[in-house]
Amino acid sequence: MLLTRAWRRPASLFRRQAMAPSQRWFAERIPKQHPDMVPDEAMRSNRPRAPALLFASFMALCMFIWVPPFFATVALGSANENATTQAKAIGGQSERGDQTREKMKRDYAERLAREREEKALLNQHEQEIERPSPAKLGAQEVGAWDNGVFTMTGGLMNERLNFGRHMGRRYREVARNEPGYCRWALSIEQPQGELRQFADWLRRHQDRQRRSPSPFDDLFGESDFDGSAQDEDPEAHEAPFSDDSPWDPYLLPPERSMERIARQLHASITELAKQVGPHAEAQRLAELLDRLPRVRFAESLFRGSPHPESCPMCMEDFEAWEDENGAMAIVLTPCLHAFHRGCLAGWLKSPAPAAGGGQCGFRTDCPACRWPVTDLGDQKLEDLLAEGAGGEAASAHGSWEAGEVVVLDD
Repeated sequence: MLLTRAWRRPASLFRRQAMAPSQRWFAERIPKQHPDMVPDEAMRSNRPRAPALLFASFMALCMFIWVPPFFATVALGSANENATTQAKAIGGQSERGDQTREKMKRDYAERLAREREEKALLNQHEQEIERPSPAKLGAQEVGAWDNGVFTMTGGLMNERLNFGRHMGRRYREVARNEPGYCRWALSIEQPQGELRQFADWLRRHQDRQRRSPSPFDDLFGESDFDGSAQDEDPEAHEAPFSDDSPWDPYLLPPERSMERIARQLHASITELAKQVGPHAEAQRLAELLDRLPRVRFAESLFRGSPHPESCPMCMEDFEAWEDENGAMAIVLTPCLHAFHRGCLAGWLKSPAPAAGGGQCGFRTDCPACRWPVTDLGDQKLEDLLAEGAGGEAASAHGSWEAGEVVVLDD
C-alpha cells in the first residue's frame, strides 16, 4: 500500500501541475469537503455536461450562418445610400443645366426678335421713301437722298457686310474692331458693289460729323478729313483710328475713346493749373507791381502824411533805404500812397479777408486806405504826378508842383 501511494503521488502531482487553475481549486478543496471522494472522481464530477456542449455548438453554428449575411446587408445599405446621394447630385446638375439652356434659348429668341424689329423698321422706311432714279434727278440729288435716308434711318440702311471674311457683321462693328480693313476699303480708288457701299458709309459718317459739330470737336480734332485728302496724304491711310485722327468718336473702340478723352482732359486741366497756379499768380502780381510807377524820394511827396519820410509797412525811412531797382524801390499806388516795392508785394500776397479780396487770387487793396491798387482810372498816375496834385489828394498827402516828384523810367 505504501508502494502504491508512493507510485501514485508523483502522478497526482503531475496531474495537478497540468490542471487549470479552476480544476486545481476543485482538486484541492473538494477532498477536504468530501473525504470519501478521490480527486479524480471529483474532477470527473465537474466536467461539462452534454447540454452545455450542444448549446455552445449551436451558438457557433448560428454565428457562422448569420454573421456574413448581416455584414453583407450593412455593406449593401451603405452602397445604396451612396448611389442615392450621387443620383440626387446628378439630378441637381441636370436641373441647373436645363435652366442654363432655357436661359440661352430665351436670350437667343429675344435677340432674333430685336433683329426682326430692326429689319422691319428698315423695310418700312425703304417702302415709305422711294429712291429716285439717277436718270431723272442726277447723281448729286441721289447722293443727297442717300444722306437723308441714312440720317432718317439712323444708319440702319445697308448696315451689314455681305462679302469677304467679315460677312454678316455690322458696319459699325467692323469700323471699331477692324481698322486695317477700313483703311483697305478707303484706299481703293473705284470700289464696286458692296465694298463701295461700305466705303460710302464710312465717308458719310465723316460728312455727318462735319455738318453737326459738337462741343467735343476740340477734344477729337478738326473734321476736315475727306476722300480727296486721303488720296493726297498717304499717312491718312495708316492710322484712321489713331489718337490724332478726326474720326467720329463713336466709331473708335471704347477703350481708345476713353483713353483719348482722358488725355485731352488731363492736358486741359494742366493748362488751367498753369494759368491759375502759384506760378501764374506770382507772374500776375509781378505785372501789377510793374504797372505801378516807381518814384524817387522827395520830401514834398510825403508832406502831410502820418509817418513822413517812412514806409507805412516797415516804418523804415525812404531816404535811408532807397533802391531804385530792387525790393526797396518806392512805388506809388493809384490812391497816392507810397510803399517799398517789397513791402507792398508782401501785403498783396497775404490772405484776403472773407468779405473782400482780390479777383486774381491775391489782395488788390491798398494797405493804407483799402483803395484798389488795380484801379488806375482814366488818367494815368504818371500824368497826374506830372501835372501836380490837388483837391482831395492835396488834403491827404500835401501838394507838390509839376515835375517835383520824379517818375523813374522802367
